[in-house]
Order: sequence, then C-alpha cells, then structure tokens
Amino acid sequence: MGGGNAGDFGSTKGSAVDAISDLLTAVSLIPGIDTFADLAAIPVDLLRGDFVSAGIDVLGIVPVIGEVADTTKLARMADKAADAAKVAGRTSKGKKISNAILKSNRVGKATKTDAHHAFPNIIDNYAGKAQTFSLKGADGKRRTLYQIKGSLNGKNGIFEWILDNERGVTHRRFIPNGKITGRPNSRLREILLMYEINFEEYTNLLSWSSIYWGIKKGIIEPESAILYTDKIVERNPNIANPEIIELLIADTQGQDTILSLIKKIIANEKMLKNEEKTSLRKLRYVLLLDVKRKAKNKQELLEKAEDIYADFDYPSDMESFISYMPVRSDDYDASIHTDEENEERLISEFDIFMDSERAWLEQVE
Repeated sequence: MGGGNAGDFGSTKGSAVDAISDLLTAVSLIPGIDTFADLAAIPVDLLRGDFVSAGIDVLGIVPVIGEVADTTKLARMADKAADAAKVAGRTSKGKKISNAILKSNRVGKATKTDAHHAFPNIIDNYAGKAQTFSLKGADGKRRTLYQIKGSLNGKNGIFEWILDNERGVTHRRFIPNGKITGRPNSRLREILLMYEINFEEYTNLLSWSSIYWGIKKGIIEPESAILYTDKIVERNPNIANPEIIELLIADTQGQDTILSLIKKIIANEKMLKNEEKTSLRKLRYVLLLDVKRKAKNKQELLEKAEDIYADFDYPSDMESFISYMPVRSDDYDASIHTDEENEERLISEFDIFMDSERAWLEQVE
C-alpha cells in the first residue's frame, strides 16, 4: 500500500484509490484488524499497479513474517512523509521557495477558515508565478493583487492574494470559475458568512422573502427565521397561520424544513423567486444599518462594510466606499490626501449610499 503522485498545480483532489490505499496502510498496523486490512489492500494496490505494496500486503497476512512487513510499511510511510515535507518548501531542483506572500503574515479576511479562503498552504508557494497587478485603493494606498489559474476540489478557477506592504496578506481566496482580470474577486457566488439580526429593531424593514433568501444564500442562520417569527407573533398575538406557529418550535427541524415552512407562508413560489433581488437588497441594507449602529469607530465600520460587500457577491454599487477598490472619479486623487481625509471620504460615500438605499426602500414599501 502507498500513495500516488502529485497532480497539477492547485489541484487538491487526489486519487481516491491512493487515499484508500494510504488508509488501509495505517489500519493494517492495528492489531486485531490488521489481517482484514491487508486482505482488503491487495486488490486496491494491484488496481494502482503497485505490485511491491501488494506483495507486502500478502506477507502481512503470514504470522511472524507479517511483523517484518509492518516494519517495511512504516518505513515506506516515513519516506512518503519526508518526501512531502521536502516538496512543500522546495523546487524540483532543491532550491528553497520564497516569495512575498510566503514572507508575509495573514491578517483580516485572509485568516477566514472556510474552504475558499483556507485553501492548502502549499499553494502559496506558487504565488511567485502569479500575475501581479497594482491596486490603488480609495484610501490612497497601493497594494499588489496576485492571480493564478488553478483548481480546488476538482473545480477550476483562480487563486488570488492581496498584499498590503504595511499589514501583510489581507486577502487570500479561491474563486470558482474565476478569470484573471486584474480585479479582486472577479467571480464569486458562494456566500459564506453568517449574521445575527436584531429583529427588535428591523422586523418592519424585512419580509418573509428576505428571511427565506438570506437563509438560502447562507447569509443568516436558519434560526433567524424563528427569531423573526417570534417578533411577528409578538406584534400579532392572534395570528392563526399553522406554518407560522410551527416555525416557533422549528429550532430542531433543520434548514430544509424551515425554508419549506416559509414557502408555505408566502404561498406563491413564483412571487418568491421574483422577489429574490429585492429581498436580498433589503437584507443588505439592514445588515449595513446594523453595522453602522454597532461599529465602535469609523475603521471598524468600513471593515465590516467590506465583509458585507464580499458576502453579497461584490456589487458594483458598493465600490465607492470599499478601501481597496480604485476611485471611480478622476476628480479625487487619494494619494495626495491624508489617511484621515481618505477615511472621511469613504464614510461620506457610505452615508450617501445608505441615504440612496433608504430612499429606494421607501419607494418599494
């Protein structure tokens, strides 16, 4: 039994047969079930064409000789581990790999732990071969964007990093089906962060459709539907809708059940689909409003707004107050202003955006 060869750059989906072989190698060293593991491993290693490992499997079944076979397996596993450690940090010619991404610390959004942010560390080795682009943000600072094609879990796309010379790596993400464009987050439709909403304040600004799509897209937790329902019933104690009553006790029923109950409450699937964009826009406004009220300072407000910008698939109408995005107007040169002046400008753009969204919300209500 033993592992396979490394695949193309960025591919983290190894051979399933190799993975089974490695697992059986480890299990075959456990007394009591070792014989069964060796028997199971023989056809697996033959399928892989690894006749040496298959021979060791056969020897492992024979008493006494099996102990020698176990020692051989351990040695082969140790060799694989040592080889992997060497490959991770060196080129095929033995030269130590070094690039600006490897030398820098990860901060902020680059430390997120979901699958697309926390891709394998070894991929950072290839950042030195990525295309680089200079980004002049709305805060007047220049950063470097790195983009390189690759694949993650069988999906093609791009890996990208943003390097801030003052702070370190502030952005590190795999973009499924992404293209090298010179702009960060060129394509992303998987929303990963969860938010808590103070339904005491915002119930009137939301709707069942907003709750449905927020849960469906992964922006808010399924339990949010229960909290929202609680406020609805609190304001309408004589409500008799059975689905609404059932939602009050749905905390153990799972996301699918909760979404199904909301669909029944809305009772018009076509309308629900048509309201997707409007519902998510309302939810975005509520989240930004909540961030504004809770932020301890201007910097925290802008950082939280950037998170929402990312979670809603990087909408262009929010770019004016995102610090790392270029200024869209030629009338303002951020590089000749102080950090405080640039921050004030971003806050002003945020306020203008929120005023515009509130006016839109009043029209659709």
